[in-house]
Amino acid sequence: PKRHLSNRYNICLATQSSIDKLDSLSEVAQHWSGPISLAVYVADDDEFSLLQGFVMFLQRCYDSITSQVALHILVPKSLHPDNKY
Repeated sequence: PKRHLSNRYNICLATQSSIDKLDSLSEVAQHWSGPISLAVYVADDDEFSLLQGFVMFLQRCYDSITSQVALHILVPKSLHPDNKY
């Protein structure tokens, strides 16, 4: 049913997640054919590395992640020097 709605109407699914819940992203993308805007907060460099590796895994395994998901990474101001990431 959700796939039908996202095909019929020009809408975007906007959501937020943490790294430990990203495993559900592939299932969401499987049931939702429209664009997905995903915000993920990372608290430190270790979490950023984990996020980066997991997103690369998801992109290799699920074409829908690459074609549908816009990933927005949020970091604390203290971790945001110019061009760090």
